[in-house]
Order: sequence, then structure tokens, then C-alpha cells
Amino acid sequence: MTILIRSIRPLLLCMIVAAAPLLYGDEVMDRLVRLVGRDAGLCVEVPHLDESLTAFEQGEFFQRLNHSKIYAEWKTGIHHRKLAELAALVEKHSGKPARQFVREVFGTAVVVAAYPEPGSKMSAILMSEALSREGLESAIGAWNRVEPPQIESIAFSTHTYYRRTCSPKPGHPSVTLYYATLGRVLLLSDREELVRRTLELADQKKPAGSVLELPAFQQARRSLGGSCAARAYLNPRAFDAMLGVMANGSDSSQHATQSKANESPACRTIQAAWRRCE
Repeated sequence: MTILIRSIRPLLLCMIVAAAPLLYGDEVMDRLVRLVGRDAGLCVEVPHLDESLTAFEQGEFFQRLNHSKIYAEWKTGIHHRKLAELAALVEKHSGKPARQFVREVFGTAVVVAAYPEPGSKMSAILMSEALSREGLESAIGAWNRVEPPQIESIAFSTHTYYRRTCSPKPGHPSVTLYYATLGRVLLLSDREELVRRTLELADQKKPAGSVLELPAFQQARRSLGGSCAARAYLNPRAFDAMLGVMANGSDSSQHATQSKANESPACRTIQAAWRRCE
């Protein structure tokens, strides 16, 4: 099956991921959201990440969690130890506390956009607005000192982006990432085409190809107001192929006909409900 993305009125679902009493202007997020394409399956906005974390840590839920048995067991486990080791590496190579490092690189705004790929895969790109261009450049330098990678610069239009490849380790394959900067904005993905596409959107004077221009997106954003610690926008049609659902309920291929014959009534009911998602 193919993914049907409706160009006139992509159907978006909007949900609040978390809430906190934080006020912010949408213009802060617009600089990043305008870099997200209309056919994105998921767009997550996190404004003022550091303030959100601080508010969460000061909240009643975290205080209870901090004294719970589950949290105590997690702090003695391998995942907490790895996180502590990563924080120590950040502090060593950046010369800054890990919390300050996160604040300077991700504290202003973060957007993660996910796009469907052929088959049942999704690819994603992270976009972050740092406090300053100098701070972002310093952070990238520290990141590259943690584990000296092989870095190749690639010219694209009026921009330059980078292919960053780390050597394989025992039990871990080689990792290749692509990143670029737009002033104090960081673009980071494991898919080269997403970085190139985002740079193309950045060159457009008007965000005509961006999710930011979709009426459904704007309506959903207005319905939430400004007191969200994070917002997520879901385009159901981008997931139709993954779920084996056709938006119009029809498919002429013989394979699809045979698949429908083998579907259970419950499965058909779920697929019909998914097609009605707005």
C-alpha cells in the first residue's frame, strides 16, 4: 500500500504530552516548526526545556517519585550509571555542568519531527535552538571531543552540513549521524535526506511547504493555549501504510484484497475507526 498524504487538509490529532504553568509565545517555536514538512507524521514541540524540567523537579509528583522504591531501584541500576557517566563526560569535555550544557543547547526550544518511510519505518530529525551561536559551536566541539569521529563536510545549496561517523565498538556497530547549523539552530538526524530537506525549507521565504501553514495545525495549537510544557501533533494519514489502512477504504491490488479477506472483524473495526481520525 502507499501512504496517502492529503495536501489540502492533512488531518492532525493534537494531544498534550505534559503540562506545566509556563507561558511562552508561539513565535519562539515557529522558527523551528516552519522547518517541518507538511507530510510529517509527528511533530513534537518542547519550548523552554530547562524551565520545564525545573518545574517538574519542583512538582509534587517528582517529589513522591524521588522517594519511591521504583526510583531508588533505578538509581542503583545500569541505566542510571550510564547516564551519570555521560554527564561526567559532558562536564569533562565542555567544562560546564551537564545541566548548564543542556540549557545552552536545548533550553530555548526543541522540535522533533518524524516522517514515514516505505514499509513500516519512520525517520526523525531533531531541531534545537540554542541560547547563542557561540554556545552551540562550543557544544558541538565538546561533542566531537568525547569520541573523536570521522567528520566530512558536504556542500548543499548555500549551506554546509556534516556527516559524522564513529568507529564501531565491541557489541556496537558504527554510527553515522548528519548535522547542520542555521545560526544558533542545530539540525541532527541519522537520515541525510531529512537534513537536506530541512535546509531547503529554511531557504524558503514563506513556509508554504511547512506544517506551520496548515490550518488544522494552527487551529489545534490555538485550542491548547500557552500553558503546555510540550505539544505533539499527529498526522494519522502518515501512519496508514504502517497500520495496513487505506484512508479511502479501497485498494485495487490483489494482495490488498486477499489481506482484507484474512482480516478479523475486530481488525476491520479498528481500521475503520482509524480512517475516521481527524
